[in-house]
Amino acid sequence: AVKPPDDVAMLSTIPSDDGRLLAATADWLAGVGELNVEALAQLAADQEIDFATAAAYSHVCDSPKHGEFVRRIEAMEDGEPPALGSPAFRVAIVPGAFYREHPHTGANGRLLAEELSRLGYQTEVLPLASFGRLANGADELRQWLSRQDGQPLVLVSLSKGGSEVKLALAQGHDAFQSVIAWIDLSGILEGTALVDWLYRHPFRYLVARCILWWRKYPAAGLEDLRRGTGMLLAGPLELPAGLTAIHVVGFPLKKYLCSPWAERAHARLKPLGPNDGGGILLGDAIARPGFVYPVWGADHYLRPAWDIRRLVARFVRYVEEEALCRTAARA
Repeated sequence: AVKPPDDVAMLSTIPSDDGRLLAATADWLAGVGELNVEALAQLAADQEIDFATAAAYSHVCDSPKHGEFVRRIEAMEDGEPPALGSPAFRVAIVPGAFYREHPHTGANGRLLAEELSRLGYQTEVLPLASFGRLANGADELRQWLSRQDGQPLVLVSLSKGGSEVKLALAQGHDAFQSVIAWIDLSGILEGTALVDWLYRHPFRYLVARCILWWRKYPAAGLEDLRRGTGMLLAGPLELPAGLTAIHVVGFPLKKYLCSPWAERAHARLKPLGPNDGGGILLGDAIARPGFVYPVWGADHYLRPAWDIRRLVARFVRYVEEEALCRTAARA
């Protein structure tokens, strides 16, 4: 794998050769109406998957809604104090799968919690199960929210944590009355076709079940993550009024996949179109309600090019600024 140059870590910088690829998608996008999983899968078959990835990225950045949001985030300066003088909300982090066993992936949210605490935000990582049935995680999240004191909250979820937030929302918006924003980092909100791939390969599926059995996790947790009609995560994501949702998704080219696991996952999902190398189809992600923030050159774990701590700090500042605008409008 080829690591992007250091300047890719700047939020608004894309290498020149990648810029030419993105520019080449303009003509194709001009003749396309709705961009979805099927259209991107066909494009990947016709033009290669990197071209389809670039087309999905351009589609998001050029859209009036998402493009304006992306430009606003990139125009922010790092390290600014909270817009309201002191934080107007607390931050709760919903960790990803196997965050206890594999903290190096960042799924435990520790680095995010440290950065947000440094900026003055009261931050807590919720002690949900490292892996298990999604419905149980959603119930635990709703119970935790119901025990809070009514102070405004911002949820930050990682990967599988996004699945649990989605299911908790599907059970009713009452528990989310204090949640003013949800920052969804690589959330598996529609399920992942990687589990379906696993089911088609019995030996690999047996190995996965043995690993879960050894760690005393329910194998049915895999079934919960399946993608497709009739699956647990197949329903639409419905957001309560007043809740800002920000979906952060990696848009990697093949050369940017920096781990063997991401390379294999990316290749396994290639027949379904461009993906983040960790289970999310980009055609699913770009249709989510709320804002979509595409991270060029990053995989499911938002590696290797971007410092996600900087990005999340800007998102919470955005939430602060929006809260300030609403307060001024009511005055």
